[in-house]
Amino acid sequence: MCFIYKYLNGLALAYLSEHATLNRNLYQYQTRQANDLEVPMARTRSEQRTFCFQGVRDLNMLPSHVKNASSYGQFRSRLNIELGY
Repeated sequence: MCFIYKYLNGLALAYLSEHATLNRNLYQYQTRQANDLEVPMARTRSEQRTFCFQGVRDLNMLPSHVKNASSYGQFRSRLNIELGY
């Protein structure tokens, strides 16, 4: 989730861009999940265990106050609180 947060905020390497796409960039109409990431299609169990699938799915399930943190440090501290660490 931290890598994907970094990508969304321009802090990660560019190669991650092919694995994370915002829903608002895919659809012409407004949806409730416009600020969520498109979950990649996974046909098999092994594909569902990949970094791209798990990270995107888990990040989408976080509350908005965690996803909308203004800095990476704030995101990590809110994530740790949310996960109970």
